[in-house]
Amino acid sequence: MELDKMIFNRLTNDAGLAELLTVFGDRPAVFFQRVQPPDSKKWTGEQFPRIAYWIDYQGDAARQTSGRLTIEVYCDVNFGAEPETIDARLRGLLHTSFAFADDYPYCFSWFRSDPIEMTGNGADDIRTIGTFMQFDIIAFPAQITSCPDPIKGLNEWAKTLLPDAVIIGVDTPGSWHIPTRERPAVYWRLAGQSLQEQRFMHSWLDVSIEGHVYAPKADDRLAVISQIQRSASMTHHVRLEDDSPLFMREVITRPHLNAMAPGQILINGRFGVLKPQPESGPLLNMNLIARVG
Repeated sequence: MELDKMIFNRLTNDAGLAELLTVFGDRPAVFFQRVQPPDSKKWTGEQFPRIAYWIDYQGDAARQTSGRLTIEVYCDVNFGAEPETIDARLRGLLHTSFAFADDYPYCFSWFRSDPIEMTGNGADDIRTIGTFMQFDIIAFPAQITSCPDPIKGLNEWAKTLLPDAVIIGVDTPGSWHIPTRERPAVYWRLAGQSLQEQRFMHSWLDVSIEGHVYAPKADDRLAVISQIQRSASMTHHVRLEDDSPLFMREVITRPHLNAMAPGQILINGRFGVLKPQPESGPLLNMNLIARVG
């Protein structure tokens, strides 16, 4: 399903939000891009409180797609729910939540909310109030490339370490996922790769990988980040799909960083790639080469 339709379904199907909004037709008054005209026959009574939202996409070299979700909340000053109440409900529904759309998984991060006031006929006659909300949107494209792939290896390692977590690129938990301490979301992203050493039959590659941990609270995220670092310090390497090792030479945690962009875990590692072998030649094992250097 497309992202704008997923947002529409999430907002209109939430019973708590529906209690705060007026009705348009047979559903809560939630509109994509523009509000329906006031003379529409689908209005069943009052036209406030109501919501209108839209999405602005922009290019992102690291994430392919990112952008911003904007939501306008309008309320009547004389009756109905307060804008702050609707604002809080929307943040609970969207902030740090993942939408698994047709193209990518997306995550929403609340950015800011600003008050709105609209006057009536008189300059001091305030009738409509509301809030102008903005959420950052980040896409999570698949990072797996070719064999042996360090991202795939870290995905499988993280899934073994955190079996209840949602590993982005491995798990598809349905249309939406709200991370929790018990079921966080983890995403590994290739930050850089370079050729370190070439030999006759194989090459060593140095790789930098950023890990993003999503959970609702800072202490929840810290608990997961610490668990990953402790396990990495004990294992020293991750086994890749061809049975060769990815050596984790340095594991740096940065729990104070926002998980949306830089990631709170930085792994600097090294893995080997075999050069093409003739069909009649001996079969080499990268795991054995790693042991002997």
